[in-house]
Amino acid sequence: MELKFETKENVAIIHFAGRMDVHFVNRVEEEFNSIISGLNNKVLIINLEKVDYISSSALRIFVTTLKVCDEKDITLKLSSLRPAVVKIFDLVEMTSLFHIYNSLPEALAQK
Repeated sequence: MELKFETKENVAIIHFAGRMDVHFVNRVEEEFNSIISGLNNKVLIINLEKVDYISSSALRIFVTTLKVCDEKDITLKLSSLRPAVVKIFDLVEMTSLFHIYNSLPEALAQK
């Protein structure tokens, strides 16, 4: 699991790559929380284009992040979910909780 952070068009973007499984959740969650705590942007996009698997423990990160973003008045968007990842979100009925976009450019374009 890799995590990369960038700012583009005054939007914070976190890129994930690899499998988001139980073995990496704690490390990823620490890095994620560190990034979010320092955000001054009003939009955060989590790009999942290179993620092929998300475990139930990793889903907790997204729910926690959504709560933190709501508290900080930050719009959270998810982009580029692969079909297997969308299926996991659908199975646990979490799709309706998030703003989900087909691509990073689409997420950036929607203000």
